[in-house]
Formats: sequence, C-alpha cells, structure tokens
Amino acid sequence: MPHITEKEVLHLANLARLKIDEAEAAILTKEIEPVLVYASILKEIAQTCTLKDDEASCRENVMREDEVIAFDAEEILKLAPQREDKYFVVPRIIKRGE
Repeated sequence: MPHITEKEVLHLANLARLKIDEAEAAILTKEIEPVLVYASILKEIAQTCTLKDDEASCRENVMREDEVIAFDAEEILKLAPQREDKYFVVPRIIKRGE
C-alpha cells in the first residue's frame, strides 16, 4: 500500500514552490494517501490487462456508432445572445499581443 510522509509532502510543496506549514502538511498527507491508494489499484489493473494471456478479457469495445442529428442552424442561432450572420459572437478572452 502506498504511503507518503509529511516530510515528502513538504518536499513536494517546496518543489512546487508552495508555502505550507507542518499542520497543513499533516492534513495534506491524510488527503493525498487515498489518492495514492486509488492510483495503486489502477496500476495493478493496468498491469494485469497487459498480460498476453489475459489480453482478450481486458479489451472491451467502448466505442459507439456516430449518430448524425439533423438540426436547423437558424433555430440554434436564434438561441445565441449575440450573432453575426451565420456565426456566434463570443467575448474575446485573449487580447491581441498576448
């Protein structure tokens, strides 16, 4: 079972340039532990599914057929708060020169 110490949490915080104290490290240690356990379980599953003998049981088709849905573009554009010709107008989020 994975285990992380407070010392390791403090080290990771330092690498990430995060300032945390001992009390926060203790809390984070308890919060990170279940995530590491879950990741360990996923790793075990992934390892069992890479074996050649078990290859067929690990592969499962999760794809679905594409479904074409017909729609009236004009009806959808009517729902837009702002439009220009046949296009949606959206607020600029990146300024020029950035």
